[in-house]
Amino acid sequence: MINNIAVVTYTNSICEDIWPIYFGQLDKYGNKLKSYVFSDKLPSPGEFEGHTFLKYNNENPYYMQYNNLLESLEEEYIIYCQEDFFLQSEIDYEELKRCLLVLENTDYSFVRLVKTDIGAWKHSSECKKRDWEVIELDDNIYCAHSTDFDAFSFQMQATLWKKSDMINLYNHVKSEKWLEDREWDKGMRETNTKGSYYYKDSAKEGPYHWAPEIWPYVCTAVGRGKWTLSVHGDRLLNILNEYSVDIRKRGIR
Repeated sequence: MINNIAVVTYTNSICEDIWPIYFGQLDKYGNKLKSYVFSDKLPSPGEFEGHTFLKYNNENPYYMQYNNLLESLEEEYIIYCQEDFFLQSEIDYEELKRCLLVLENTDYSFVRLVKTDIGAWKHSSECKKRDWEVIELDDNIYCAHSTDFDAFSFQMQATLWKKSDMINLYNHVKSEKWLEDREWDKGMRETNTKGSYYYKDSAKEGPYHWAPEIWPYVCTAVGRGKWTLSVHGDRLLNILNEYSVDIRKRGIR
């Protein structure tokens, strides 16, 4: 086990049908990390052994659901995940440790484990290239910090976080809903929460991101409640077939 880093997966029982796939893939490729699950429902005894489920109240706002449980963890660093982040192959633990060293030795708060088309798909104007790829903090780790209002720094993608800084940001933004809105980026500027992302040389995978290299996951498997086969094709279909998923139940997006 790798000490001081835990995987934290946020989920809800409306996605309960996805759990066997997600945890099956995490067991296969990510079992060197402690796993916590934040959910409104606990599984039956004996289900998903090796994953510690912690229950939140659906009536609470999102930031309270998350922080009330996050504060109870002993680890200082967490990897933010969601139940549709299906791992596809082995995690690069050595590079993950190097990302951890960057956080330990700088005032940066996170390393996002995927490169994305930041801003272009979410907002009307492209982020300035000088804000995103010129500043290299370490080999293959780039600054994602910007004071530009059009920059989209905060994203709900697989990300290695300093737990204390994540708690601080969540308490500041006080997001009622699980949404990627502009309040997160405003909150990052107001709290001076600085982030980075990892990218080496992978090819673009879909319209909005490049293939994740350290944490090789399907980014993301579900969009608006449906399987994102239009983006991930056989990468996702092969995983769904392995778990005998009837894709007609959720449908295809």
